Amino acid sequence: MEMKKVVSSEVWKKLIILGQKQGSIKLEDLAPEMHLAPDETLQFIRQVFPEGTGVEVHHKDNECWIDFKSDSIQYMLPLSPAEWIHLHEILSVSNCIENKATHSLRKKITEDGPVKVVMELLNQLELWDQELSEAQQIILNG
Repeated sequence: MEMKKVVSSEVWKKLIILGQKQGSIKLEDLAPEMHLAPDETLQFIRQVFPEGTGVEVHHKDNECWIDFKSDSIQYMLPLSPAEWIHLHEILSVSNCIENKATHSLRKKITEDGPVKVVMELLNQLELWDQELSEAQQIILNG
């Protein structure tokens, strides 16, 4: 039996902080945000990001800098159209849970994402269906 590793809420908070970073930041500025010492912050970053992915650590002027490559730490969700629509429905119902992340997710799904494309396709199919003559509908339904 495989045991799943439970990630603490503190680890999730640190991951969220890292996920919101873009560009370069000094290690000494990032560490207090993560509530860690600089060496602990560097160790955490190296555990989270395999070598060469997501961040680059370098030294400049005797200071340690972290360069975040935000495009490489975004994840793609391979969801079916039904799953996208279900996710859209969940977000539509969860108006009571409103925060920056929920708003951003809702916008990506409804305005910029595949749900918009699927809904536009469904609207086009409905219009096309309405424009069919009776004879064409009998052939399609027959």
